[in-house]
Amino acid sequence: MPRLRFHEIMRPDLTGFSWRFRKYVRNSRFPQRILIGWKRRGRYNINEEDTNVMLRAKMWFRCAAMRDPVIPVLVRPAVIGWKGKRREIDLTIEREFTGAELLLRMKGWITVNPKEAVEIFEKHGRLKCFDTGELVVELEDQAALAALQAEVAATLGDQCDVEPIPKKV
Repeated sequence: MPRLRFHEIMRPDLTGFSWRFRKYVRNSRFPQRILIGWKRRGRYNINEEDTNVMLRAKMWFRCAAMRDPVIPVLVRPAVIGWKGKRREIDLTIEREFTGAELLLRMKGWITVNPKEAVEIFEKHGRLKCFDTGELVVELEDQAALAALQAEVAATLGDQCDVEPIPKKV
């Protein structure tokens, strides 16, 4: 078997794998060991028909004030700074919110309980906040989308709608 080159180990192409496996490889202490094992077993090369494309869907909530459908959007990153007791500190950090953090901060602004909504969305998929600031849920397949829509309709009623985002070709 040919020896793996450094760039094959450190920057693998994981486009066809699920987001859970990609996260597992990224966050593992020794990702090269995982990928070498998969390469030896022949699972690393993926056929085009086996690729798993993530579905994305928008969540429309009811605004508590106007009762219109709204979606949380991050306008600018959170700026975190410090105030010193003895001196002035001019250090600030800009940090994006995660999807769950952004949705939890909507308490009082939407008509549903954000904690309950986060639990439902995290059970079926993954909340993600794009660079543009839009909040979406990523799902594995159509079955997960149908299950999410059914649970949202049963639990949250007409206070929340899940709308799939069409693929751009």
